Amino acid sequence: MKPGAFSFVFAGRRMAHRCICAFEDNGFIFKDMIAWNKEKAAHKSATDKLRF
Repeated sequence: MKPGAFSFVFAGRRMAHRCICAFEDNGFIFKDMIAWNKEKAAHKSATDKLRF
């Protein structure tokens, strides 16, 4: 990437922090974050029941 370029990264709510840390460790600057906040999220145990 060229200096000063922008990057859009899509990450899940559990991996977003790790993605930000990885980018900062490699010299990128984190500026803004757009988040989609849900009132209720399906818990892992609830989604497992739907599969079987």
